[in-house]
Amino acid sequence: GDGPTWQEFFDKFVELGGDWFYGAWGLTYQEPVFQDGTLGRKYEPGLCPVAESLQPRLMQFKTHYGDQPTLNRQAEALARTIRFFG
Repeated sequence: GDGPTWQEFFDKFVELGGDWFYGAWGLTYQEPVFQDGTLGRKYEPGLCPVAESLQPRLMQFKTHYGDQPTLNRQAEALARTIRFFG
């Protein structure tokens, strides 16, 4: 696809002063209990192709900064990262 990989974006963001961020949770129907038939039905890959395509690219950023200067630094690191890849 176009643009950086998740890891490339993460690495550049941290390099430019951003805090670590996280990948998104897995899709519920892809959890083991839904894959092995325990609940009486198996949910096969491809059930929700759009969600499956988006999930590995989602980024969850911290938003609970206690002071404005820290928040501003994080916002600037994000802006610089986006400009770098833009």
